[in-house]
Amino acid sequence: MKISIDRLTICGGLNGDLEEYLSNSLFTEKKFFTKYPYKESIQFLDGSVLQMGEIEAVRSGRIKPLRYDFNPNNKAYEKEQMKIIRLMKTAHLTRIDVAFDVHDVDMGRWLWVDRLSRPYNVYYSGNGLVETWYVGGKDSEMRIRIYNKAKEQKLKDKTWWRVEVQMRGKVATTYSETDSEYNPFEDVTPVVNGNFPELEIKQRAMVDYLIDNPSGFEELSSKTRAEYKKLIRLIGSWECIDFYRVWEQKNSLVRSEVRSWLGLALKDIH
Repeated sequence: MKISIDRLTICGGLNGDLEEYLSNSLFTEKKFFTKYPYKESIQFLDGSVLQMGEIEAVRSGRIKPLRYDFNPNNKAYEKEQMKIIRLMKTAHLTRIDVAFDVHDVDMGRWLWVDRLSRPYNVYYSGNGLVETWYVGGKDSEMRIRIYNKAKEQKLKDKTWWRVEVQMRGKVATTYSETDSEYNPFEDVTPVVNGNFPELEIKQRAMVDYLIDNPSGFEELSSKTRAEYKKLIRLIGSWECIDFYRVWEQKNSLVRSEVRSWLGLALKDIH
């Protein structure tokens, strides 16, 4: 399984001469006006975008002067990405996307149980199998997107799924700047619903109900909720990948890479 950071959004003040960089750079593809609170956007050859804030919005403290959105996986453009971030100061991250690429495992029958009962959306193919599953709303500070990457890329003879963890706002800032033991899969578990013959009938009925109706967790005591959460992870997910464990194993490497990008911007200027 490949794990990578496939999107970062970094906001900060201006450090250095942006106009000089742009006038000498062959990395720029096009410039265009954009909507408030930003006034202008610059798109680069790798698809990354640098936005410059409207003066009033910046002075009010609503936004930072610069916002840079890019994909660190575009290694061919890494040096140019680094140059742009070095033009920033007192920066912070407002979005971090971490991608898990899973090959040769069909997730079309998987369900994703969210103990916190956040908004979710599911899109199915014509044969009733899952194509895309969202845990969390489009404006949520934490959202997980699970989708059939092979189908998106029109690869007929491949089995390739992607699980993307999207951290925004305070979640992204906290993750990148503190050592919090954050795991997005703490309350989200992939399961394959089945007969569960190893459970006695009352437990079996409860597990079936909670898998199909995650809002039911809210009606349980904290102790019972924890018990069934553990049970579903152990029993209902035995055919699935334990993303909670994978995140625990890879988290330090991911956070280290995130901080290395953030560290390119000056913390302060004298």
